[in-house]
Amino acid sequence: MTLLKLKHFAASFIFMSTSMFGQVGINTANPLGTFHVDGGKNNPTSGSPSTTQLSDDFIVAKTGNVGFGVLSPSVKIDISTSGTAASPLPGIKINDGLQGKNKVLTSDENGIGTWKRQSLELVVGTMGNGYNLPFYMITIIIRQGPILCCLLENGLLP
Repeated sequence: MTLLKLKHFAASFIFMSTSMFGQVGINTANPLGTFHVDGGKNNPTSGSPSTTQLSDDFIVAKTGNVGFGVLSPSVKIDISTSGTAASPLPGIKINDGLQGKNKVLTSDENGIGTWKRQSLELVVGTMGNGYNLPFYMITIIIRQGPILCCLLENGLLP
């Protein structure tokens, strides 16, 4: 084989191997994304997995979106559990030392999230067609149950 033919053969082999192996699968012979991990080793060798089979999969799509239990993630991190409205199953847990009961994940202007206690923000201003809401004092009492809110206008209950 001449050197020129050998170079063409090597170039065509490299081209074929990159086009054939553009997707990587771990525990699956049928990767359905750029990177696909089948944690339960339960996906079919062809076609799409069922919802139950997909529930233990991790996929990185060609867009860079990541899916946990999702075949085609539509956002950067897309999580789907096998929970239902009647029997929900949590899909995210963040332990950073600030988590706690009755805290919510809040972001700042840069999108950095931290756990904070729930709070209500007082906004005084104009509402609707120019009706001014003259709030002089708002008392909010939060208990284990529902929120009790009393509005006082000019020192009198409305």
